[in-house]
Amino acid sequence: MKQQTLLIKMLLALAPVAIGSLAFSEEKKEFVPSTEPVFNTAQAKPNIHMVLDDSGSMKSRDILDRPGGRYILRTKALDDAVQSLLYKYRDKAYLGITLIYQYRNESGLIQLPLDDYSKMSEYDFKWDVIDRISRLLERSPGNTPIRPAVYDTLKMFRGMPVSARGGMNANGTIQYESYRTRYYEGRQLETPLRYRCQQNHMIVMTDGQPYGDTSVGIAEVDRHLFGRYVNSLNSNTNVISNGVILSSSVELGRFGSTLGHIAANTDLRDAFKPKLLGLDSWRREVWGIKDKDDAGKDWHDEFSTKMPITVHSVSLYIKPTADVYTELTSASKGMNLGFEKNKGTAQDLLLAFDTIFSAIIKSTSSTKAMNDKANADILFGTPRKGDLSSMGAIRYDTTYNFRQQFGTIRAMVPYISDWTEDASGKKIPQVDAAGKPKQATLELWNTDQTVKSNQGRYVTLGGLLSDDRSIRAMNEIYKKAYPDSGNNYDRTYVTWLTDHEVTTHAHNLRGRLTPIGSVTNSDIKLANKDELYIDITPKKMGGELREGLVKWLMFKAKNQPVNHLVVGDNNGFINFINAERGLARGYRAGERNTAYFPKMLASRIDDIAKVNRSATLVMEGRTNFVDAKVGANQYATIGLTSMGSGGKGLVGYSIFEGTTNNGQLFTSTSTQIKPLFEIINEGPKEFRTKGFENLGYTYSGFEFFNRTNPLNGVKVGQAVAVFGNGFGAQKSSIYFIDAYTGEKIREIVLNPQGGGASTPSMLVHAEGAGQMVDRIYVGDYSGTLYRVDFNGKGLKDSDVTVTALFKAPEKGFGQSAISIKPLLLKNDITGKVTVYFGTGMAASKELDRGEKSLVEHSIYAVVDSNQTSAASTAKASAMSSSAASVLAPVLTQKDLSPGKVEYANKANVNYTDTDTHKLEIKAPVNVSNKDGWYLRLIADGDKSGERVIQEPKYDARHKAITFSTWGVHEREGGKPIDGLDDPCLSDAAFGKSLAIDVKTGGASNKIGLSNKGKTNNAPGGLTGDELYAAPEGNSVTNIDDLKKIDAKAAEELIVAVGEENSTHATDPEGYAAYCEGDLTGGLECDLYDRSLLNQKVLDPKRIGIQKIFSF
Repeated sequence: MKQQTLLIKMLLALAPVAIGSLAFSEEKKEFVPSTEPVFNTAQAKPNIHMVLDDSGSMKSRDILDRPGGRYILRTKALDDAVQSLLYKYRDKAYLGITLIYQYRNESGLIQLPLDDYSKMSEYDFKWDVIDRISRLLERSPGNTPIRPAVYDTLKMFRGMPVSARGGMNANGTIQYESYRTRYYEGRQLETPLRYRCQQNHMIVMTDGQPYGDTSVGIAEVDRHLFGRYVNSLNSNTNVISNGVILSSSVELGRFGSTLGHIAANTDLRDAFKPKLLGLDSWRREVWGIKDKDDAGKDWHDEFSTKMPITVHSVSLYIKPTADVYTELTSASKGMNLGFEKNKGTAQDLLLAFDTIFSAIIKSTSSTKAMNDKANADILFGTPRKGDLSSMGAIRYDTTYNFRQQFGTIRAMVPYISDWTEDASGKKIPQVDAAGKPKQATLELWNTDQTVKSNQGRYVTLGGLLSDDRSIRAMNEIYKKAYPDSGNNYDRTYVTWLTDHEVTTHAHNLRGRLTPIGSVTNSDIKLANKDELYIDITPKKMGGELREGLVKWLMFKAKNQPVNHLVVGDNNGFINFINAERGLARGYRAGERNTAYFPKMLASRIDDIAKVNRSATLVMEGRTNFVDAKVGANQYATIGLTSMGSGGKGLVGYSIFEGTTNNGQLFTSTSTQIKPLFEIINEGPKEFRTKGFENLGYTYSGFEFFNRTNPLNGVKVGQAVAVFGNGFGAQKSSIYFIDAYTGEKIREIVLNPQGGGASTPSMLVHAEGAGQMVDRIYVGDYSGTLYRVDFNGKGLKDSDVTVTALFKAPEKGFGQSAISIKPLLLKNDITGKVTVYFGTGMAASKELDRGEKSLVEHSIYAVVDSNQTSAASTAKASAMSSSAASVLAPVLTQKDLSPGKVEYANKANVNYTDTDTHKLEIKAPVNVSNKDGWYLRLIADGDKSGERVIQEPKYDARHKAITFSTWGVHEREGGKPIDGLDDPCLSDAAFGKSLAIDVKTGGASNKIGLSNKGKTNNAPGGLTGDELYAAPEGNSVTNIDDLKKIDAKAAEELIVAVGEENSTHATDPEGYAAYCEGDLTGGLECDLYDRSLLNQKVLDPKRIGIQKIFSF
């Protein structure tokens, strides 16, 4: 394949930093973001056709409307479910309905042809669809001819005529072609097929065994499958129309599995596709053939996919896995859901349907993931839900579909599935054909199942979302943002935000698919009760605060009621979900504890919620936590979350708080999530936060330190948050704020024309009672890496110096950006810091797709030898001046030694094939270069656009740096052809997992998942033992360091929560796992036996653990 002709670009939807599409304005020199991902994951909306039971038994009044509720008719339960499904999914799928008994003159049993009902007015949809189907279900007059209804639906999918009245009423439709030639009347419908890559599904629902199996009109291609059981109205003559023998019939009682195989073996690309062209002068229908799909492409072009019919079933009375269902579903691997009599309610019936619908519609794009324990334990045998002793580390990840506007959080447990025991009784994993230990993964829960409407608390800044005061405050913002709106922000919006099960709303608000909006790029972070989110080792924390924070850790371990998963979504919420470990006081895993909808988003609510607005990015930035003393006697676990490309804003909140009695016992607590502040630099001007005029789109994460300030003779604690100003600003700067109040402390300008700064990496030292920042490294949009020195004198501008340490090669505007948090490793002997990072963003449809994105990127290891010069260094006070100039870099790429990444054996790569390829890392020629080295990402050519948009991690066990790279191959440019959108031309992602030896710059092959390249997929980063995102950072105190500080406290910490609930408890002789997710939501793990590890390879450095929050 010629590399110069490839359109290989970066993946935005999963980028950890630069997410939104940023279009550059040459006049204003600033960015204006689009509100959707660059990565094209378009997919054809599926066909979902329901075959529903309208037999007389459906009038039985024997199903509860809800647990402990009243008995209602089965027809009522089904009607309520169908109404909910039609409203909820009408804009997300093409929907249709077959009834098994009642027929319609123009379409037979097909009561609702497969169609797009999202374009209908609310009145027409209710009258022509909802009310009409309701009346038919209420009537339910007939028997249970399930299989004939299924067969007619199969014929409809394949473009064949269906029976005019179904099998039970067929005799009334007999027509005469001639005196001796008879046939059953049929009805020709238009093909429901729209695209050559479309999914097609049938959901069969019944409350009993079939009764009445006569089907009339046999497809010619099926005739041989029914053999001698086919009957004919005529002795010698068949009447055939569009592939159907209308004069024949068959009893389908023995042919249920045959119908299932017909569905599974069908390829609808080859189906007959009738299209009604109109009426002739005699008012007769004129038919043609749909020889192209709706994108104007041949049904069998290179981007088409096989199109079988997948059959699912829902039971309302008999066992869901009864033969009547499985014979239909097994061949196509459909789902069998529902319940037996007296084992479910009307709510369960809806859930069964809803589970199938959501599984069909969902993309499996995986975004972020993390483990819930410091060590990646993996145990033998299938985990038992609710029994933590049977579970190793739990991995939390997310899936989403941006355009369908939903997201899901999953709790996954890898485990060893097969083993033997040696003579000593030790368990030994069995291996598969590839030599890998046999393993599996159990999904404990996902939020689609566990989060219900109105569950938990719904809050905003200042109170509950439902409080009148909150509604008034948000309406004030709303009216300024939407002066031409015909309505107020009122309780209709509150209902939309808090009750995702309501399918229709006033104010033209859309129905929501799931309780959580799409999670395109938001961090998933875990706030554990027994984790201290700050480093209190003596080098980094003064004794007074260290002592207080140890007491604080013990207090929150015993009193914080639950561990929180924190995830932002594009409905605007920051979601706090109860994690599996750490539950107390009746909390249940996977349930929503709190949902925080920022007040500032009242200025965006119509763009988020209106039915006529496209999906938009909202809360999809970074999240970080800190434990700190925040007053004279107050301690808190604080979180900050940014919006990413969703906007120019960020919020702060407390997760748990406690107050001491003069530094001794904690006397009061706050266990509820409490919004603390919001900072915003967009929307109505009167509501913007003063002092943050340089705040851009907030892609930056947050660093923290805890210091004390004297106040009336008392040392008052202050948590300080440090973050880059984000992209979309003219200047690059870093902000310092009070992490509890949001008050601005300082802004340091790095570059008056840098385009905005990303996430900083910070070094701190102990000072007095607490901490002080020592040095900061941070990159910006211009591709410059800065060193900010505080020279041991605090935050005053006159004491701070800014140095442009390195500048990446300019590859075109926006293509040299350093969009990730640098990883720092400090040499304990020389004191020199090596800074690891890469270049690139996935930010702009203009810049990061097409020809402009075809540039070479690199991974860098820059050694900071404290070099400086008059041109490269300036006082922070000078950089804040209006006369400040751009600093010249100390180092450029020519000062570093080059290496490169290639495919092993010069592999020929096809980007549309899902495959894994071995890689070779050519070490830098002179790795001892005092200034560092770089690796060229040129396995896919020097114009591939492959780049680094995920933060690197340090593998302390093997002394390596792990990187994940991302790129995308655009199929035909991903653009409309002849003005027609083509959902079959989704981008094909690719990416690499790299592990680089810190000494040689070459490959580290100690982890089997590393140094592999994926095509038509992409890696999601590693989780596992001793993988650290900030080895020199200030983010966490690990258990080994705590033992050195206070051995008794470290021991009591595990006891306080219980070993099974502990973040830190582990089996040093057991097995552990390195795991890596991918774009499809898949999970691959490599196991290793800790008892066999050579302890000499372990890094002797004491490292404050920052667990892998990869992806």
